[in-house]
Amino acid sequence: GFRGEQMISSAIQSLSQTTSPKIYFLSGHGERDIEENSMVTGYGRIANQLRRDNIEVRQLVLEKVNRVPEDCDALIIAGADGRISVTARDAIASYLNASGRVFLLIDPATAIGLESLVEEWGIALEQDYVVGNTYRKLGDVAIDQYGGHAITRPLKGVVTAFYLPRSIEPLEASVGDAPVDKPRVSILSMTDEEGWAEKDFNQIPPKFDETVDRKGPVSIAVAVERGIDPAQSVLDVDLRSTRIVVVGDSDFVSNWALSMGPAGNLDFFLNAINWLLDREELMAISPKPPIDLRLDMDREEQKAAFVLIVGALPLLVAVFGVVVWLNRRH
Repeated sequence: GFRGEQMISSAIQSLSQTTSPKIYFLSGHGERDIEENSMVTGYGRIANQLRRDNIEVRQLVLEKVNRVPEDCDALIIAGADGRISVTARDAIASYLNASGRVFLLIDPATAIGLESLVEEWGIALEQDYVVGNTYRKLGDVAIDQYGGHAITRPLKGVVTAFYLPRSIEPLEASVGDAPVDKPRVSILSMTDEEGWAEKDFNQIPPKFDETVDRKGPVSIAVAVERGIDPAQSVLDVDLRSTRIVVVGDSDFVSNWALSMGPAGNLDFFLNAINWLLDREELMAISPKPPIDLRLDMDREEQKAAFVLIVGALPLLVAVFGVVVWLNRRH
């Protein structure tokens, strides 16, 4: 696709920002590798996209340092399939309590040791996977219904595809207008009423069972905020709220998904990153496919065009020249 808008946007960001935000990707528990370029599991493409957006991307093994670095503007935990240690869990909890920003992409049928922490922030993680309308009939779920959040408002009319996602639901107590010292959870994306949360992982193909499964709409991604939004503060001080985005899938921005999936995947991810970094004014711009202009003509129309262009138009110019020459002689 044509990437001119992306290049211009990235150049403007590079000139307007005095420092580059730093994003750390958690490592050491089977997470996605930002240096890997394999089509199936790698995160190399999304890491390169972040770098083009003037963001420094680094890896972090918390078991080595026991704390999130002070220069971390956002921590991404993408696709962990091993249990995160208690030490790392406590470091993440401390980071969040100090107005940290976390992007958690967690796949179904995994227990990574952060379930209780996520619940403390008003989010329920169920052991299920979501079934809904498919994008390419590969077990994915095509989403075009979004909440009214800053992350998803620009996505109206855009399709995002998640691949065997798990449900990510807000706890009832966290929904609605909560005090600034309580987590406020907003649904970002959800299935339509035909989707459902499937509890039986051995049911192939999945079939809705009203006794155990949960009928749609089912939420797949949420955003959490605690504290005062700087944009809404009337005080002339730098107030920073805690922000979290949780998505029930880490495949949707893998190298393969960014290559074969809909453009909404990249937009969703970048919008979430910009929200976590307090860059709401920077909208994700998807590559636009170059306009392919074709002149569709049958054989007779081609012959007529040839006679007109090669024969009639030059003859008309010659006649006009002769007329002008005769008028000048007289």
